[in-house]
Amino acid sequence: MGNFNAQTSPFLENSVTSQIENYSQTYSSKCINFVYKLVVNSLFWKLFFDGSKSNDGAGAGCILVSPQGEKTMLACRLEFECTNNTAEYEALIQGLYKAIGFDIKYIQVFGDPEIMIKEVRNTIHCLSRHLKHYQSLVQDFTSHLLAFNISPIPRLQNASADLLANIASKLIPP
Repeated sequence: MGNFNAQTSPFLENSVTSQIENYSQTYSSKCINFVYKLVVNSLFWKLFFDGSKSNDGAGAGCILVSPQGEKTMLACRLEFECTNNTAEYEALIQGLYKAIGFDIKYIQVFGDPEIMIKEVRNTIHCLSRHLKHYQSLVQDFTSHLLAFNISPIPRLQNASADLLANIASKLIPP
């Protein structure tokens, strides 16, 4: 059995303190431009994330994979009322928070909520005021990175992060 460490998320505040910045996949943004191959792939970490909302509760699951293939798994029970979209954003935020804590500078992010990924990329407008707060947090976190790319993947390829999120949503609070 593995060791687990639980901590309170520092991102559960209701106020928005930062502005949403323009974010696109252009050469000048923090997204990876694979055509130019500016960074050697061996520097890149991968982050797989997923959120889960059910009658039992809500959870966030993340897997950080080092360039050498070592995995760090996170499962966070969300102890507040939320939607599935909120749980998805929480999963991404928790994964990015851990990546910054590891001083990761190059990251490829994968998840299955395609609409949310389009919101993060700013290719569609985020209409929910509440979700704009999360979008803004993602923008703030990516400012700590030298390269960031977020891509959708099929749900089956994200099964491990989904499993972590589902397990976390069923944990019984202390």
